[in-house]
Amino acid sequence: MAEIRIVIADAHVAVREALATFIDIQRDMTVVAQASTGREAVEKTGETEPEVVIIDITMPGGSGIEAIEKIRSLYPKVRTLVLTMHEEHQYVIRAIET
Repeated sequence: MAEIRIVIADAHVAVREALATFIDIQRDMTVVAQASTGREAVEKTGETEPEVVIIDITMPGGSGIEAIEKIRSLYPKVRTLVLTMHEEHQYVIRAIET
């Protein structure tokens, strides 16, 4: 079975590390990069060619929404999984519509 390659993008190191630890113990998943800004998320996606990017909506260096738009435009086969603490519906709707 092929391994699912994942980029984790979140401004908080503790969140990234916790997710990476959980993912890395899975047999069929591996974290290939971590990013702390939206811009870095786009760069790491291009460098590592993951199947999935787990990304926060609000990050410095360009929002997660902007990063999702760029990732989907530049790398249409990459899937995004949005991670957020926001309860407001407009964030979720905007991420889905991106």
